[in-house]
Amino acid sequence: MNILITGGTGHVGVVLAQRLIEEGHTVRTLAFDNSPAIERLRALGVQHYHVDIRDAAALTKHFNNIELVFHLAAVISFRDNDWSSVKPVNVDGVQNIVNACKAAGVRRMVHFSSIDAFAANPGGPAIDESCPLVSDNYFLAYPRSKAMGQRVVMNAMREGLDAVIIYPTSITGPYDHMVRASNIPMLMIARGEMKVVLTGGLNWVDVRDLVSAAITAAQSAPAGASYLVGGTYASMRDLAVLLQPITGLPVPRIEIPLGLVGVIAPFAAKWTEMRGGNSPVTISAVRGLSGYPRVSHARAARELGYAPRPLQQTIADTYRWFADMGFLDPARKVY
Repeated sequence: MNILITGGTGHVGVVLAQRLIEEGHTVRTLAFDNSPAIERLRALGVQHYHVDIRDAAALTKHFNNIELVFHLAAVISFRDNDWSSVKPVNVDGVQNIVNACKAAGVRRMVHFSSIDAFAANPGGPAIDESCPLVSDNYFLAYPRSKAMGQRVVMNAMREGLDAVIIYPTSITGPYDHMVRASNIPMLMIARGEMKVVLTGGLNWVDVRDLVSAAITAAQSAPAGASYLVGGTYASMRDLAVLLQPITGLPVPRIEIPLGLVGVIAPFAAKWTEMRGGNSPVTISAVRGLSGYPRVSHARAARELGYAPRPLQQTIADTYRWFADMGFLDPARKVY
C-alpha cells in the first residue's frame, strides 16, 4: 500500500514509518524541519520530502497515488498565548491536508489529535472519547488549536471523508531524534538536571504501542471511529524513582505544589517575556500536569486489542536510547 505520513521526522513519524516499511508498504513522509531523523528515514527506504503543510499548493503532488494518510504534523506549544504559531499548522494545516486527501481520492485518513483537546477534568470521571472538546474560544492556545483542527476533520467526515481519530496521551519512548515534548523531563531526570519536581503527573504512552494502535485502527476501525490511546499515569517523582536503579541518581526530595506554580506562572511568563525568553512555568504546563489524572483507553483495548507495555520497560528502553545517541552528555543540547 502507498502510505503518506505528515510530520514524518517527529518521534511518532519515525517509528510509524519504520513499522510500515517492515510490513512491506511504500512510505512517503513530509516534514518542514531538518531533523537528523531524515537520514534514518532515507536509510529505511522512505521517500522523504521537505514540505510546509501551511502551503496548500505545495501539498498537492505529494498525495498522488496515496491510499492512506497518517496526519501527525503539528506545532506543540506550552506557551499560553501562542496562537500565531499553532493556528497556521494545527488548524489551517489540517484543512489543507483534508482538502488534499479529498482531491487525491485518498481511501482513509488517520488524524492524530491529542488528549489536550479534551476539556480538563481533574476531579471527575476518567477521560474517554465521549468527553467534550475545549471550545473554539478556549483561552489556552495549544488545546484550542488541537480541538479546532479535530473539528475540521469531523466536518470533513460528515461530508464523506473516511477518517479515524487518535488521541495520544503524553508520548515517550525510544527513537526520538530531537528529544522534544514529553521526553524532555525523562532526559532531564536521567541527566540529574531535575533537582526539584512538581506534584501532579501525566499519563504516559509508549510510542511503539501508540503506533501499533494507529496501524490497527487504520486497517480495521470503522469510518468515523476515535480512540484515546494511553498508558500509565505517573508523576515526575515516579519517573525519577523508576529511573533510579538504572541511573544511580538520587530521587529529588523537594516537590513543589502545582497550586503554587499556578499562582506564579503568569508572573514568571511576563518576566521572562520582558527579558526576551519563554518561561517553562506556564498555565498550559500546569494544566497538563493536573488536568487528566484518570484516562481510559478501554475502547482501544476492546476494539483494537490494545495492551500497553509496563512503564518500567518503556523507561529502560528510553534510557538506553538516550545513552546510545549520546544524549546523556549535558553538554549536548537536544531540547
